[in-house]
Amino acid sequence: MISAIKDLVAASPVPVVFDHFGGAQAALGVEQPGFADLVELVQSGKAYVKISGAYRASKLGARLCRLRRRSPRR
Repeated sequence: MISAIKDLVAASPVPVVFDHFGGAQAALGVEQPGFADLVELVQSGKAYVKISGAYRASKLGARLCRLRRRSPRR
């Protein structure tokens, strides 16, 4: 999806924020489709990636949230 809008984002007069890690899936690594385009947009200053919704990027899914809730607070 990001590859499809890369040129539009690059031409935007304002930076764009991609939430949920930009839709990247941890299991697919850095070679997944669109990841290089996302990195390029961030490096150019045209985009930011919001580090949120880790359960969406991980195969652990909702279990990741439950594990975090059980961890001791510091």
